[in-house]
Amino acid sequence: MKLLSLIGLKAALCGALAVPAPDHSLMEERSRLQSCTDFLLDWNGIGMAFLHAECYGYDYKHGEWKRVNAGIDLNKCMTNADGSLQDRENGYFATTCDKLSVIPNPDPDSHAILFSARCHGPPPLGGTLSTLDLGHFITVDNGTLTCFNLREPDCPKCWRSE
Repeated sequence: MKLLSLIGLKAALCGALAVPAPDHSLMEERSRLQSCTDFLLDWNGIGMAFLHAECYGYDYKHGEWKRVNAGIDLNKCMTNADGSLQDRENGYFATTCDKLSVIPNPDPDSHAILFSARCHGPPPLGGTLSTLDLGHFITVDNGTLTCFNLREPDCPKCWRSE
């Protein structure tokens, strides 16, 4: 009898302390790169190309959405294929491209997050301007930018309240 009482008490307490799960449609919307803001590109001209953005992540402990400083090494996501940018796992494009830039929402109707770079092809081709919509292959997994299931290590300090 005591065991049943303890089980019942535990179930009641767990139910009272449970936090709400995130709304499924909002979770789906916030999994798109277009839900992020404040895009910034770190580029050193010799191979580093790191995209920073502020995205949403759901804090399951407190049952609320929080803004998260997210980032991903774009070398994990793109390649230079004979002077043309292409999405590809671990493509390491940045050593053969320059003049990198991110253009969020150039056309408000398209909701694109464009990435542009001048990429060098085989001779006699010089640098060719190439553009990709990052939203086609970079997604947000609960506040973490990902491409091809690749991500940067978690950053607990990056989470903050709205």
